[in-house]
Amino acid sequence: MSDDIVDKLLRMNKRQRRTKNPFVRRRRVREKRKSFTRKELIDFLRDKSIHSAYKLNKVRLSNEPTVYDCLKVFGSWENVRLSVWGDISNMCSAPMEDPSYHIRVVREFGLYTASRYRLARSKNKNLVPSFKKIITHWGLFSKLIETTLRTTLRGQFAVFLRLWEKNGKFPTVLDCKREFINIEEIVSMFGSMSGLKTFLDFCEKWKGQYYEK
Repeated sequence: MSDDIVDKLLRMNKRQRRTKNPFVRRRRVREKRKSFTRKELIDFLRDKSIHSAYKLNKVRLSNEPTVYDCLKVFGSWENVRLSVWGDISNMCSAPMEDPSYHIRVVREFGLYTASRYRLARSKNKNLVPSFKKIITHWGLFSKLIETTLRTTLRGQFAVFLRLWEKNGKFPTVLDCKREFINIEEIVSMFGSMSGLKTFLDFCEKWKGQYYEK
């Protein structure tokens, strides 16, 4: 070290020495870790086919979710497993040829596209029926999806809106029964029948943008 550098350091006050002295070890500033949403964690675990905390620790990359991230969102690993994969113990006892099982698999794992379904099948052959089984019973994959959607409130509302646009008026109770729509549940979403009709009136000019085609 040259005398000039020593003199320069000696002329500094204590605060300056702490910030500029090259012999003082700097504290490493830790970068703030990314926070993951519930959906991001579920999609990540499904795509990686991760069923246990051990496997997560084994396969994750440095920038990917940790076990801690999962526990922070879900509370326990049991809740993680149930949220991502459903009640596997019960599902395993159901026959893969059963149409109700097909519907449950789509709902539990969120397999609403053919590509996502095929991927889940390749990773979980003991839980997800083959695509051939689906086509054998349903004829078209889209028929399975349509039926599955109607078992959820969200799906029923989508069918209701589609029917509303097709008829050009508020569907009757008989119309809803024919389409297996539980109109009472849909009305409950808005608090009253007048609330639902007010919503439809407000959305009149945006027809076609409130449901999945």
